[in-house]
Amino acid sequence: MSGPEQDEWSQSVTRSERTKARILIAAERLFAQRGIEGTSLREISAAAGLANTSSVQYHFGGKDELLQGLFTHRMLQMEARRGAMLERAEDGGLLDDMRTLMDIICLPHIDLADRDGRYCYAEFLAQYLLRYRPPVGPIADPPELPAPVNLYRVQQLIRARLDHLPEDVIVRRLIVAVLGFLAVLINHKSFEQGAGPGLDVALSDTLEQIASAMSAPFSGNAVRSMPTSQA
Repeated sequence: MSGPEQDEWSQSVTRSERTKARILIAAERLFAQRGIEGTSLREISAAAGLANTSSVQYHFGGKDELLQGLFTHRMLQMEARRGAMLERAEDGGLLDDMRTLMDIICLPHIDLADRDGRYCYAEFLAQYLLRYRPPVGPIADPPELPAPVNLYRVQQLIRARLDHLPEDVIVRRLIVAVLGFLAVLINHKSFEQGAGPGLDVALSDTLEQIASAMSAPFSGNAVRSMPTSQA
């Protein structure tokens, strides 16, 4: 595999790490296209151009370890931009502004388009959040190295901003917020090719909605059941 995408992922000179980068690229694309459960480790090895069908097991162990490796790689890849955004927010006195904090969480995903302009990581992450669990644990947990420390800092700032809410409510709201942003990003072509105001406006409007929803009061009330029709 060659091209700018390979250059982006393969930063190390070691053969082992170059192979791991190829596996991560192939895994992300296949997970996005076929789903996590619908993709085998053998298929990932083949898509990465590796003759040894056990290459994924050799370099990562199993599918859970591969998923964690993919999360770690992508989150660390977004760290530089998040760090710069945090610095600007701090200089501007905006570290308690929810819109600013959600911008820092979400906007770095825009940089992760592949060479075809597709957001495979966004597609993969959205299905993972819907079907499994958050890739990052409770906001109160400190990260383990190698860690996305800037992401962790933003999560802590959000927690401080919403310290009147229970932890599980904050985590749930954050997951729903990220899913909303990813949904717009994944469907970027419909905004770019449509007659509407375009993707940038759609993303900005979505972030405004997210910021408002994150800060909304928590009533703790259950959803009322829909009335049943009478025969």
